[in-house]
Amino acid sequence: MVKRSFLKILGLGLTLTILCGCSGNKATTDSSAADTEGQTAAPTKAVDADQDNSGSDTENAEQSGTDEASPQQDDSASAGDSSTDSDGASDGGSSVDSASADSTSNADKDADYVAKYKPVLDEAYDCITNENYYENMTIYTPMGLMEIANYWEKPDLMEYVGYIFTDISRDGIPELIIADNKDNEYEDGEPHSVVLGCYTLKNGEPHMTIEGWARNSYEWIGDGKFSYLGSGGAMNTYLGTCHLSDDGTEIVWDTYYFSDEVNGELKYFTNTTGSDEIAASEEFIPEGAEGIWGYEADPPCPKLEITPFKDYLGESDSVDDERNPANMQSEKIAYFNIPGPGKESCSADLDGDGKAETITYDMAVDENDMTTSFFLNINGKDYEMPNEGDLYYYAMRGLDCFWFRTNDAAKFHYLYMQYTSDSDYLMTAMYKFDGKSFTHLYDLNGAIAFWKMKEGAEYEYTYPTDPEDFFVESSQQILGTQFLTQRCKIGADGMPEPIEEFMYYQTGAEPYISASKLIPCDLMADENATKGVANAIWQDNMVTPYRTDGKTFIDLKVESYPGLYRIYYAMEDGRYVLTYTDGMLGSALITECFNGLNFAG
Repeated sequence: MVKRSFLKILGLGLTLTILCGCSGNKATTDSSAADTEGQTAAPTKAVDADQDNSGSDTENAEQSGTDEASPQQDDSASAGDSSTDSDGASDGGSSVDSASADSTSNADKDADYVAKYKPVLDEAYDCITNENYYENMTIYTPMGLMEIANYWEKPDLMEYVGYIFTDISRDGIPELIIADNKDNEYEDGEPHSVVLGCYTLKNGEPHMTIEGWARNSYEWIGDGKFSYLGSGGAMNTYLGTCHLSDDGTEIVWDTYYFSDEVNGELKYFTNTTGSDEIAASEEFIPEGAEGIWGYEADPPCPKLEITPFKDYLGESDSVDDERNPANMQSEKIAYFNIPGPGKESCSADLDGDGKAETITYDMAVDENDMTTSFFLNINGKDYEMPNEGDLYYYAMRGLDCFWFRTNDAAKFHYLYMQYTSDSDYLMTAMYKFDGKSFTHLYDLNGAIAFWKMKEGAEYEYTYPTDPEDFFVESSQQILGTQFLTQRCKIGADGMPEPIEEFMYYQTGAEPYISASKLIPCDLMADENATKGVANAIWQDNMVTPYRTDGKTFIDLKVESYPGLYRIYYAMEDGRYVLTYTDGMLGSALITECFNGLNFAG
C-alpha cells in the first residue's frame, strides 16, 4: 500500500520548489536538529563581553519567517477545553485509530480550531481556488497541495481535499491534518488518506510538523501513526513509520530504512532517527523477493473523515481579493492575464490615458500542446510575439503580463510576460515595444515578486506600481533551493537593474537548516553593519538564510542569538565551497557543512 500510494503521487510530478526538494535530508523531520536550548555562550562566544547574546524569545520569533505569538501566551489555555471536547475524551487521550478520527464530532470546537488554524486553511483554500495563487505569499501551504492543484480540476480539489482536527500527539491540543482522500486512482480499491500537511499550535501559532509531496509521501495508518515513502533518485529510497512527539512539533521515527550508493554498489541501511547518514545507521541485507519493501508490511490505511474544502467555514471571505494583481493597475504599470491557448479578449490601459485598450490574444498550439503561433491584437492591430527564448514552450500554461510605460520621449514600452517552466519555476520573457513591433530582450530566471521580507523578518505584500522601484524574485541553489527578492528598476536596456545592494531570502516560518560542524564566520552587529567580528556558527545551530550579495557571502540568522552571521562562498569545480575556513575541520563543501539542504528537482 505504501508503494502503490507513492507511485500514484509520484505520477503527479513536481511543481514549485518553494522551499521543498527531493533530498533525503529532512531537517524538518529530524527531532534532534531543532533543539538548541541549553547551549552555553554558543555562537556569540568570541564576541566582546558587552555584546548581548541572551537571545530573547522575541528575537527568536523575529528570526522566523512570520511573527510568532509571545511565549507568555498560554498554550494550554489556547487549547481551552480541547482536552475534554475535541475527542470526547477526558484528557486528550484519543488513540485516533479509527477512520472517523472522532475529533470532528463537536461542531463548536471545530469552529474554534478553524479560527486558530485559519491562516493555514485560508492559504490552502486560496491554493485550491485562486489561479494566481503562485503570485501570493505562502507560509503554511504544503508542497503536495501545490502539486496536485496544478493537475486536478478544481471540483476534484474541493471535493477530495479537506481537513480534520484530531489530537494525534495526545497533548490536549488537536492537530490539523490536510489530506487527499481521492482514492479512485488506486489499484487496490482500498481507502487511503494521503497526508499533505500536519500542523499543531506552537506559542499559539500554527506550526507545520509534516509536509508531504510527491517524493516525500506520508499516509495515515491509524493509532496516531503515519507511513512514509520518499525518493532522492534512482539509488536513494526512504521508507518507514513515524508518529508525532508529545507536543506535536516534531516527527519521531518508529522504523526507518533507506538505500544509498557506496563505491558504486547499492546498499541498505536502517535506524530509528530518520537520518540518511550512513555513519549513524546500521547496514542490513534485505531478504525475500520484495527486498527492502519487505521490511515495511503494507499497514491498513483507514480513510480520515475530512471536511472537504467545498465546506470550508467562512470560505466566502477566506481569500483576500486585494492579493490579485489583476486588481492592482497603477499609473505607470498595466496588468493583464492570458490564461492559455485560444482567441479571447481582455483590457488594460496601456498608454496611460485613463482608458483601457482592448487586447485580443490569439495563441495556437499543436497536438502536443506546443505553441505554434502567438499574436497580440491591440486596438485592432496585430503584433506577432517573436519565437525566441522559451516563451513558446510554456505560453500555453498561462501568462501574467506587465506593461511598463516608461519615458514618453523614448517612445518605448516594455512588456514582461511571466510563465511557468517545466520544472515549475517562474520565468519572465521580456520584450521592448516601439509602437510598431515587439523585440525580444531576454528570458529572466525569475519573476516580479508580490511579497517580500520587511524589517523583523516579517512578510508583506508588494505590487509593482512604478518602473523605477519594484521587486524581482529569483531562485538560488547554494543552501538548498531558495528564493530571493531584490529591489530593481527598469534599466536603459529594458532589463531589471538592481537599485539595492542585497538580495533577501524568502524563507518560511521556521528554520530547517542546521550546521553539521563548527563553521567559521563573521558576526555582523545588525543588518546595517559593514564590518564583522570573527566568530563561528556551532554544530547543530539552526540557521535561516537572510540576505546575500549574490556573489561572495550569505548572511544567516542563528536561532536564539542576535546579529547576522556571515559566511563566505565561491564556486569551485561546479560546487559551492566556503572560502573562509580558518579553524574548520573537514570538507569546505557547503552541502557537507549544513544539514537539511533541500534541492528541488
